[in-house]
Amino acid sequence: MDGAPETRASLILRLHDRDDLDAWQEFSEIYHPLVFRLARSKGFQHSDALDVAQEVLLRVAGAVERWEPDPEKGTFRGWLYRIARNLMIDFLERGRRSPLCDADHLIEMQVDPSTLESRTFDLEFQRQVFVWAAD
Repeated sequence: MDGAPETRASLILRLHDRDDLDAWQEFSEIYHPLVFRLARSKGFQHSDALDVAQEVLLRVAGAVERWEPDPEKGTFRGWLYRIARNLMIDFLERGRRSPLCDADHLIEMQVDPSTLESRTFDLEFQRQVFVWAAD
């Protein structure tokens, strides 16, 4: 998508094993900053953006085993973006005291890859991959 590297299928498969700490560390190093910056770009305060980013990772951990690649439903990054977007909306509507979202509905979420927000998310992903690889 727009020149951004694809999320490695091997990493996603490794995430199915919740005890694979190296895979979760790598995933977190790439995606936590990405989701954090997305939340900040939407006007979230620093601490709230951290909460949203952490909650996104928790939701992915709860649903990644059921996610399967399907070109008709979109990419993993598109799915992740939709989770982040919906969590931010829920966060603003309900506040932090209520559950942010039902994990059973996450698999059905899709994002239109042609939207500006999706392209921006992809560019941020590419930037974060380069930062992660340089470390």
